Amino acid sequence: MATATHDMTKTHAAQHSVYTPDGKPMSELEVMRRRKIVEDAFLTTRRGEIIAMIPFVITMVIGFGYYVIWQLVEGLTITDLTQKVFWGVYITNFVFWIGVSHVGMLISAVLRILNAKFRTPITRIAEEVTIVSLVMGAASVLIDMGRLDRAQHIPIYANITSPLVWDVISITFYLTGSLIFFYTPIIPDFAYYRDNLDPKKHKIRQRIYAILALNWKGTPEQFDKLENGIMERLKWFILPIALSVHTVVSWIFAMTWRPGWNSTIFGPYFISGAIFSGTAALLTALVVFTWYYGFEDYITVSHIQAVTKILLATNFAYGYFTLNEYLVPAYKRETHEFEVLYQVFYGDMAIMFWFIIIGTMLIPFIMGMKTIGMKPDQTKKVYWFAFISSVLVNIGAWLKRYVILVPSLRIPVISEFEGIYPYNPTPAEIWITMAQISFFIFFYWFINKLVPHIPLWEVELEWEKDGLVEGETPTRKHLKEMGSTFHH
Repeated sequence: MATATHDMTKTHAAQHSVYTPDGKPMSELEVMRRRKIVEDAFLTTRRGEIIAMIPFVITMVIGFGYYVIWQLVEGLTITDLTQKVFWGVYITNFVFWIGVSHVGMLISAVLRILNAKFRTPITRIAEEVTIVSLVMGAASVLIDMGRLDRAQHIPIYANITSPLVWDVISITFYLTGSLIFFYTPIIPDFAYYRDNLDPKKHKIRQRIYAILALNWKGTPEQFDKLENGIMERLKWFILPIALSVHTVVSWIFAMTWRPGWNSTIFGPYFISGAIFSGTAALLTALVVFTWYYGFEDYITVSHIQAVTKILLATNFAYGYFTLNEYLVPAYKRETHEFEVLYQVFYGDMAIMFWFIIIGTMLIPFIMGMKTIGMKPDQTKKVYWFAFISSVLVNIGAWLKRYVILVPSLRIPVISEFEGIYPYNPTPAEIWITMAQISFFIFFYWFINKLVPHIPLWEVELEWEKDGLVEGETPTRKHLKEMGSTFHH
């Protein structure tokens, strides 16, 4: 009777799984076929990938190799920044990258807390977005300083009353926690390839993985420390740290008397925008990887629709805060505040602003509603809708940071100047920004050549637990070879 009940439970799990649409458990050969797709994606490099990376490498050489060095020699005079408009494209990049970085913690920490099963195959891709974005965010600050030789002055002469110092502290903690959160769950996969790669073909990889695997043997004690120790505790700590980061970023602006920034709602406003843009970046990555590498067996239509639902929820929240942010000063019509609004609504920033409202919030919202309502067999349409809407959000997210930043700095706060201060990004600022975007794409691609895109050990043990595999998965066989008695 117990066996019959167990079989019924396995059949029920299979019938309700996004991985087995026909309702049948997978054979060992099918599991190996799916694993090979992921292995081919990160163990081999296609000619098309190398060709695709060439423009990004060229852009990095121009942006970093020429313009950053030129800026180190000449200073910020090669930009259009002045004592009046002292922040521009570089700080826009900083706020944008820090915002995008929130997606890894949203998917990993929040969905781990909620025990949402659809998160498993997409967590690693999300966490990689966090790591690379944080690196780019920190780089943006160093580039904006103009004098990299003075970077050490930040910790040496830090003034703890300054929001800028709070920002350095919160980002340092966030990056440290994110690296641990990203690295720890990869250890079982490192151990698998340490023991299963061809030593003749992947000699260097095998040595690297042997070091990174940290003597992993897959014992119940090790799994307990991994899942119930590090990850269980860290998911509760990393979430408030992540929320504090973009809150502190918003305080850098809000704790001034600048028109357009003197707002008490900036904290939740920035956080909602961060999660909105980060989710869009994740959705773009999921679609691109699934298209190019053929990850449909792991990242299904259901996963795309689930992430789209998160995008819709954050779209709604961000729209609400945007309405609050502009409605109050527009109603009061205070002089300097209204000058900012005039630039945004009718002036030279109007095209950007209305693109943000229509192209970043309204159109993606409509497309998102259509996406989640599509049937599972409308695969191509789901992926196209998700890709277009997420790219629109990514573009608008950067423009929104620019619209928040520059119009406020262009307003004279004393009456020695008529009109607004001029600022237009120079070729140096544009090329350095393009180099940062190129570096994000290249570094993201490079990381995915070192680690599997999908957390295979988690997925396979989850399949076993849900009765979706007849026989044993490669992960289970590897555990037995190491003498492990762990059962998920």
